[in-house]
Amino acid sequence: MLHTYSQNSDANFFVSFPRTGVKWISLISQLYFNRPIIPESSYCTNSENVLYAEYHDCDGYIDISDNQNVVYLYKKDICSVIFSYIKFNGQYCKDYTFMKRCTEDLTLHYIEHLKKWLYAGKNPTVVVYENFIKNFNWEYSKICKHFSYSIDFDRLEKCKKRVTIYEVKQKVPTALIETSKKYQNHRRMYIETFKPIIYKVIEEWYPNILEVLNI
Repeated sequence: MLHTYSQNSDANFFVSFPRTGVKWISLISQLYFNRPIIPESSYCTNSENVLYAEYHDCDGYIDISDNQNVVYLYKKDICSVIFSYIKFNGQYCKDYTFMKRCTEDLTLHYIEHLKKWLYAGKNPTVVVYENFIKNFNWEYSKICKHFSYSIDFDRLEKCKKRVTIYEVKQKVPTALIETSKKYQNHRRMYIETFKPIIYKVIEEWYPNILEVLNI
């Protein structure tokens, strides 16, 4: 389905690195625009008038390098992204050497992703996870503008209220949203241990990205 959709010259893509909040935004978008999203739609199940395709652009499955219809979501808190990715893939463990290698590899992977979509002349519509937390309506207005929709704040507020963290868990089990104290403790310990390593990789390979991430 994704490959077929990508052949359409009018195809839109919502590109993001894994574990940066795309499922939350996509559920709200399905309700707000009342249009389906591929590869999976939880509210709009018809296959017509697709709003966009979610794509992590990590596996080279399709090439959208020249596509101009891209919304790019990223998360500034790179430590949380890397930890969440490791947890999601079942790699979290007490083996420091293994965890260090995973952290270095994923950090470099994320940096390359950011470089590609923020610095390589792609010119996507850029939205930031932390900005959604601070002022959701203002950040979401960028998505509306991208699709040439005027923003309806009352409608958006209703969509936001419906898509709670529990709704995301129910509609998208693969989202793996963790709120337990154990998870938070693991996250805190991971960041305390591996944040210096993450910084070192960034400073070695692309220090300019520090300005974008505000770290």
